[in-house]
Amino acid sequence: MSASLAGQALDSSERGTSDLEAHYRTLQLSPDADLELVERAYWLLAFRYHDQGQREALQQLNEAMSAVVSALAREGAARGRPTETTEERPGILSTLAWELGWLAATASAVSLGLGLALGAVEAEGRLRALEDWQGVMVGGGAAGLGALAAIAALASLAPAVGRALASRAPRLTGLPDYYQVLHLDPLASAEVVELAYAHLSKKYSLAGAGERVLAVEEAYRVLSDPQLRASYDAQRAMARAAVPQRPLAPPVAAPPERPPRAAPAPAPAEAAPARPRERRPRQVPAVLPALARAAAEAARWGATALGATARALWRAWQKLWPVLVRATVTGIRAAARGARSLAGALASRRQARAAALPPPAPPAAPPRAQSTSPGLERLLQVRGRTVVGPPQGTLTESAAPPQAAAPPTARLVVLEGPMAGRSFELRPDAAITLGTDPDCEIVLEAPSGALPPQLARIWPREDRFMLHLLAPEVPATIQGRPLVWVVLEDGDLLELGPYRLRFEVVRQRT
Repeated sequence: MSASLAGQALDSSERGTSDLEAHYRTLQLSPDADLELVERAYWLLAFRYHDQGQREALQQLNEAMSAVVSALAREGAARGRPTETTEERPGILSTLAWELGWLAATASAVSLGLGLALGAVEAEGRLRALEDWQGVMVGGGAAGLGALAAIAALASLAPAVGRALASRAPRLTGLPDYYQVLHLDPLASAEVVELAYAHLSKKYSLAGAGERVLAVEEAYRVLSDPQLRASYDAQRAMARAAVPQRPLAPPVAAPPERPPRAAPAPAPAEAAPARPRERRPRQVPAVLPALARAAAEAARWGATALGATARALWRAWQKLWPVLVRATVTGIRAAARGARSLAGALASRRQARAAALPPPAPPAAPPRAQSTSPGLERLLQVRGRTVVGPPQGTLTESAAPPQAAAPPTARLVVLEGPMAGRSFELRPDAAITLGTDPDCEIVLEAPSGALPPQLARIWPREDRFMLHLLAPEVPATIQGRPLVWVVLEDGDLLELGPYRLRFEVVRQRT
């Protein structure tokens, strides 16, 4: 009995997994796609199917979207955190290397600047002692900056060289799965490939994942080209077909036991040659003190030189700082005077040219706001009213009078429920919220606690209307199928809790 129950549970789990994979395949994505990519792919395909009049494909897409969103919500609730993955962040070693590089660059620049300043001015008093260190400071500063520039150039060229060598090197691994890199189904269209590339490239670039960005770019380079994609699909099919099935290896017989060999007789002690080990131990103690004295002398000399250099640099900085400040202030003042004189000369020349030209004709009166075409007007949606104004950049002499709201293009008719027989108009310029909250545009009557304050929202999108269920706990279906997001069509039957509604398109009279 327990074995049969376990088998039924396993079959149900496998069936649910296969159904979820089929839903992802309908969205032309792989199960690794995140929620944002799923939503973008859904809207792209929904508009396409609606424009092409593929009603059955649109219904299947709505079912797939509802199932995938529900699965992602359950997964996020089980984990106790959002489903978005965290990317790797740069470690402390790279940050420390960056800070040390900036410190070395600053020290080299200061040393080079002081050395050049000593060569440009005549040292007086105690500054004459720094003349002996001028060559050291100039050479050390220039060498430090050159070394840092070379390191930066090599670091910038290292990824390109690595990619070039990797492209020329023979591939020892299997064929890469570019569809898995872009989180796509192998039958994804070119538009979905472009959408996935834009989403993942931006995501990994913001996260600082350079390797993943390179992988996404390589996958997009292959899948965006029809010829390269056809060749890759053929290679992928051949690679899958050529996977060998490993036969069962026969049991290996144990090797026959061999009799143990007799150990060779040891050589006589007289035949063993004598090893000269006495000289080496006697020489080591004599070398160690000399090495220690040499190391101590080198460390003492290095510390003395470093201290003298630091003191000399500090004294030179104290002496040269006022000189540098005065020179900087003098240069700024001279530049300001030159700029003012140049601006005055240009202004006088422009005035002379303007005086030589004939007077211009009076400009034409600017068009009034009433002449602006309706297609260029923008609507500012405010709860309960619509404010019409000219687009940005349009000059008007007086404020335009308010215009009437756009005529309704659709309506919701209540077939069953507490408000049966009533209808609600939908306009193409305003979103509509359904719920028991008095602030909603359509207030539904229901017993206390039967419906949430905000049940669903309908908003116009170009020439059609979209419905988004805001309360997934309330049973909601369209044409007998569950929904979360749906593109409404003329004649759709909606069931929202105790209400049964019909969506109708209002035909405009011509």
